[in-house]
Amino acid sequence: MITNNEPRWIMPFPTCPKCGNMITIDRNTYPDGEHVTACYFCKTQYRMKLATPIGVFAQANLQKVVWLKPLVDTDLLEGLMKPTVPKEIYNDFESTLYCFGAGVPPRAVAVMCRYTIQHALILKGIPENRDMKEMIDIAGSKNILSEIAVKQSQAIRFIGGKGAHPQEHWTLEIMPEDAKQAVLFAKRVLIELWPQSIPPTA
Repeated sequence: MITNNEPRWIMPFPTCPKCGNMITIDRNTYPDGEHVTACYFCKTQYRMKLATPIGVFAQANLQKVVWLKPLVDTDLLEGLMKPTVPKEIYNDFESTLYCFGAGVPPRAVAVMCRYTIQHALILKGIPENRDMKEMIDIAGSKNILSEIAVKQSQAIRFIGGKGAHPQEHWTLEIMPEDAKQAVLFAKRVLIELWPQSIPPTA
């Protein structure tokens, strides 16, 4: 007899989309609907959706697992290692990735990228200024940022600024791909600001 205390594994065991290892999911813990879970092996967190199939599969007490997307793509954290990168900056960027993966509106993700870079520049000794453009220009003039990083920081500033304010037309709104670019640019800039964080090559 099955009790609520006994595990009721979802069969067949689903595999992690990231590393391919099998994951055990207890039906008592995860009923039908959307949930957040993490792979035991690679630690990638996912939003998943469980649904009970109809017909013979339902009679067999099986459920279907639909992976939606990772909450944090751990590849985007590679090269950003604590304590090389200050804890507060690492946490800023990690929070941005969580929001990006959790389906937070892209404009909010863009604003968080802008905040992360502005915070990073402050920690690098650039005086805080309401006009982030001036902060970026100073960092470039002092060779704290390379020309590429200056351009990427300017793009983050622009995208984040658009995200922070309502736009008159949908073509001016921040789209998911814009937010993704802001995330990638932010990582590139952070690695440059703390170059020791780049892992050694073989």
